[in-house]
Amino acid sequence: MTTGKKIKHFRNLRSISQKTLGQLSGINSATIKKYEYGIRNPKPDQLLKIANALGISINVFMDFDIETVSDVLSLILKMDEQLDMNFEAESTRTEVSIPLQSKYPLKTLCSIINWAYT
Repeated sequence: MTTGKKIKHFRNLRSISQKTLGQLSGINSATIKKYEYGIRNPKPDQLLKIANALGISINVFMDFDIETVSDVLSLILKMDEQLDMNFEAESTRTEVSIPLQSKYPLKTLCSIINWAYT
């Protein structure tokens, strides 16, 4: 489902018009319409305003299937690139190195992350 279709879906679930969503989010209703029809794609800051206006997490709009360590790393790099986030990490514990080509299940990765940062 496209971002625009998701916006429309959640807007309809709340039974609000494009105009009302525009007012709640501070975005012009014509722009909301363009997002819903796929004419334009919202920037991350606009998407956050829409998510907040709809009372949902911005993660609802993110399209990704995370099954491997490579998927997680790709997602982090994509977030860094698109949202201009600066990921930095320091650890006083022994580092756990996971090869990019490995196909560890996400559950294993989460266990490692929980162990490393608790």
